[in-house]
Amino acid sequence: MNNKLIYTFVGISIVFGFIIMIIFFSDIRIIKKDLDNKQYVLDTLQNEQSVLKNELIMLRKQIENKHRYLKKYKDSEKIIEELSYLKELVGLNEVKGAGIEILLNDSPLIDRGTLDINSEALIHAADIRDILNLLRASGANAIAINAQRILINTPINCVGNTFLINNSHLLPPIKITAIGDPEIIFNNINYEKNLYDLKRRKYENGLIFDYKKVKNIFITFYNSDLGIPYIK
Repeated sequence: MNNKLIYTFVGISIVFGFIIMIIFFSDIRIIKKDLDNKQYVLDTLQNEQSVLKNELIMLRKQIENKHRYLKKYKDSEKIIEELSYLKELVGLNEVKGAGIEILLNDSPLIDRGTLDINSEALIHAADIRDILNLLRASGANAIAINAQRILINTPINCVGNTFLINNSHLLPPIKITAIGDPEIIFNNINYEKNLYDLKRRKYENGLIFDYKKVKNIFITFYNSDLGIPYIK
């Protein structure tokens, strides 16, 4: 009887082991397929980003050539002023001046890559959007995130553990620079009712949210997709 029980137990163990092995290798194939799909999407996005940047460089050169052409004529001063304003509006020129620098980061006590974490200690895309809205309301005329120029229509989204900004995947820390009146911007950020939830999570959960006035900020021109389909 004992031998039969042992043989039965061994047989069942072998069957279960075989089933577990099938499931394990099936999971590996599924994971590999999923990773291949994600890599394909990532490669496609990177290729599209490269094409769009080249198109934008060509567009910028065309505008500069027309700008130089217009300067030859005295009666074109008003047109040149309007062109300069439009270039600044869509981020086609570099901007220098005083402003504000903001640093955002997850709490140093957590790891963004783990599954079981306190979301209150993480920086979210909504936090970045709230800051950008406040900066614009405070009169900032040029904004950059991690040295990338940001426009009014730039989407700020979470993709997995990263932020998708200008078709680039960014991880914290996030540095936001804004050119404008430093006093007005600083006082608006400092006002207790503005960005209240971000400030609360800073003190309760240890995430990083620091800001300071800066005398000299340089923000480069916009070098991603303008999102305007009729530009040629």
